[in-house]
Amino acid sequence: MNTVHHLAAGREPDAPLLDALREAHAAGARVLLVVDGEGGAAGPAVHAIAQVLAGAGLTAKVRAEVRVETTAGGTEALPLHGLAERRLLHELGPGEGAGIDVLPGGAGRAPDGSASSLGEGGGLLTACLVASALGARDVHHWTTGTTLRAADPDIVPEAPALTALHVREAAELSFYGGPLPPMRAMQPAAAADIPIVLHTRGAETRIDHAVAPGAFPVRAVAAVRNLALVRLEGTGLSRSPDMQARLFAALAAAEADTLLISQGSAERSVTFAVRQDQVAAVEAGLKAAFRIDLSHGDVEDLHVRQDVAVVAAVGLGMAASPGVAGRAFTALGEAGANVLAIAQGSSEVNISLAASHDHADRAVRALCAAFGLDGHGGRP
Repeated sequence: MNTVHHLAAGREPDAPLLDALREAHAAGARVLLVVDGEGGAAGPAVHAIAQVLAGAGLTAKVRAEVRVETTAGGTEALPLHGLAERRLLHELGPGEGAGIDVLPGGAGRAPDGSASSLGEGGGLLTACLVASALGARDVHHWTTGTTLRAADPDIVPEAPALTALHVREAAELSFYGGPLPPMRAMQPAAAADIPIVLHTRGAETRIDHAVAPGAFPVRAVAAVRNLALVRLEGTGLSRSPDMQARLFAALAAAEADTLLISQGSAERSVTFAVRQDQVAAVEAGLKAAFRIDLSHGDVEDLHVRQDVAVVAAVGLGMAASPGVAGRAFTALGEAGANVLAIAQGSSEVNISLAASHDHADRAVRALCAAFGLDGHGGRP
């Protein structure tokens, strides 16, 4: 059986990692240790870690030549899924019996044979691709981070530790600024139904499709700041069948990250949140896309509100718990948190709201208190 471990940059091969490797080796598992580092032909980081393992009595085989097949070379290349896994299986082999292989993380090979890099999260992405290719039992991600909690401890000091997350919850929290690896890095393992275990300093969080809903419908609350809220409004929007196509085409052309979208039931307005440094490009793109509608008065001028945050309450249990939205907005109202826009995912795993920047912490605390995530109990 294969098990994959990823040693993130900045984390040394400390006692917990070495103990985990010894345990897996003693159980007869093949261990593939993916190491962040330069990842060049010589693989200096890979050799250095292999020497540390040897000093701890663990013999490892260095596989510095292993690369992930990617799109065109560069620092933000994408894996060529399918081809990448087949090539990794060919290079590494299915593996039989105990042993430790050490290989570079984030190192890629473009179609022309040149070197490429998988960019942010590339080491974990490599580990998850290896796990998918070899049908591994699990992936272990060893990081320098602190304990993953249900909310930012600077805002909610007593927020409980998150020992387990469903894959869908992890995806939502990662998107909304939670202290998790990017979901694109975890996706190959998640798609293959391979559990991922995050090892922070002194704590573990398991991410798995088998994780059940928690005692409370909301598992965690996260916030993304430095956003702007853009509203497109006008009576002509309801008469324009291609309105949404033009809207999303303009956002795509501006390369905007859209973190919340809310549309009025009468289709007279649509509101969305983008990063503050993208507002100028978004505004220019929308004015170009709707120039005729604006000139005829069918669409009013764009409304932009700066200094906005999006707060997301995330939990697999929301779908089966009546009244979650009512509890959430009652708590927000009692806390005096002014909500500017609301959106709920069709999967019912999150409720997102936009609030002014100076109300964001208040909103996070109110939601945590409403759903028992502030260390003071509460009803499920």
